[in-house]
Amino acid sequence: MSRGFESHPLRLDSDASLEGERSRAERFAHPHLRSVSPSDARRWLRPEEVLRTLQGVASPVVAPSVAGYGDAARGRRVAVRREPVLQSRPQKEGGPHMTTPQAPKGEERPVHSIGGTAIGGAPVSYIIAWAAVLVVLSFVPMPVSAVLGIGGTFPMSQAAYALVGFVLGPTGGGLAAGIGRLIGVFTAPHTATAGLPSVLSAVAWAAAGGVLVQKRGRSWLAAWGFFLLAYVAFIGRAVTRDVDLSLGLQTTLTNLSGLILWLLPTRLLARDWIASRSPARLAAGLALGSWIVNTLGHTFGSTLSFFINPWPANVWRILIPIIPAEQLFRAIVATVIGVGVITGLRAIGLVKPEKAGY
Repeated sequence: MSRGFESHPLRLDSDASLEGERSRAERFAHPHLRSVSPSDARRWLRPEEVLRTLQGVASPVVAPSVAGYGDAARGRRVAVRREPVLQSRPQKEGGPHMTTPQAPKGEERPVHSIGGTAIGGAPVSYIIAWAAVLVVLSFVPMPVSAVLGIGGTFPMSQAAYALVGFVLGPTGGGLAAGIGRLIGVFTAPHTATAGLPSVLSAVAWAAAGGVLVQKRGRSWLAAWGFFLLAYVAFIGRAVTRDVDLSLGLQTTLTNLSGLILWLLPTRLLARDWIASRSPARLAAGLALGSWIVNTLGHTFGSTLSFFINPWPANVWRILIPIIPAEQLFRAIVATVIGVGVITGLRAIGLVKPEKAGY
């Protein structure tokens, strides 16, 4: 007899205990197995019949334990008691049995993988790509600009410095702007009249754009202090020459507006609008943020230029209407380019740099 059948032995009971077994069988046994005839009992003794019964009985799965084996041999009716046994769940066709996994609970956190090296949270490939864009823009002179006292014009790349900071963050944006401007100085000399000092200006310009879109830390306060010192040095140097304080304030009123707007909630407003999914808010945030950042970057660049080659008071008077026009043009160009670039980056799902503000 098989080992599986031996695990459910038939027990010899008296006629009195047979009735107890029958009553328990009435309560627990399957309706089709509550009582059997002697011939049926002998058929139950066959291992193959027992196994077939075990496989065909509905859940809960039970195995028969026949009571009164001796009585069945004597021609008496016997009761069958069914005892619970363990059985694995039916396996799905075509694969091993696996329990249904429970879905994890909690907020879904996307995991992104950025291949290669990153600097300041911006992949090196992104930095190189934006530096190349700035080199190309260096060949295009700004139509609304004049480098009075030195001659020449500003490169169109200045209109994109703030945008580079918005997209790559302070470190990555500053590095991309510095590399792009350095190459542009040698490849596009017709827009490089400010020379190598314009490289430092580009770094500070784009870094300010990256700081503006940050939501944590107090780097914005340090940046404001840096540009405030540059402004004070600029005006202080001018008044020591032939420029009076009133003329200096009138000429640099646009630059002063950037320092004021940086401290006001307008900086936070520009940051939130740049991060918005609404195209209208994005455009407004780029326009406002570019104006603030461009005026600060222009302040630092003008300070460097004035210390190297100071221009006389009559040039300061000419610059009063020119500087606001330049800043307005830069903001418009940055907004037009920025809306297209940021919308495209969001559409293609490109991995966003860690310090990006869009």
